[in-house]
Amino acid sequence: MNKNGIALITLCITIAILVIVAGVLVYTGSNIVSSAKLQTLNTNMLLIQAKVKTISEKDTFNGGDGSLLVGEPMDSAEYAGIIQNLKNNNVILDGENYYIWDKEILEQQGLNKVELPEGIIYLVNYDTDEVIYSAGYKHTDSNMYYKLSVTKDLTVNE
Repeated sequence: MNKNGIALITLCITIAILVIVAGVLVYTGSNIVSSAKLQTLNTNMLLIQAKVKTISEKDTFNGGDGSLLVGEPMDSAEYAGIIQNLKNNNVILDGENYYIWDKEILEQQGLNKVELPEGIIYLVNYDTDEVIYSAGYKHTDSNMYYKLSVTKDLTVNE
């Protein structure tokens, strides 16, 4: 009877250790996935920001009349719902000079590798070089972040 008791205790300890190891692996794995998503989003927005800076500088060099600026102005009726949602979340304010970049604009600018789900857009501001991702990024702190100026400083809690 004594040997069976030791085997049962050993089995319970082994199971407890396996549960702890599995929990640590799941937690670490989810942090790695979150970190990869954040890095991908930041890379995409930095690529767009670099293109925006180039376009803005070309426009300034040509007299700054806005004729070279790419994208639709933010008041486009097609994306009114998305824009209103961003305004409701205090992401953008009225009067800010943003242009809409959709999948078509990204492809025209040679940014084919930037993934953009259906119904999601980027907003770019040629004056400030700010880039906004309309879907946002849900951080591990449970907050949503939309602007490159904020997401580039985020880290995933590990």
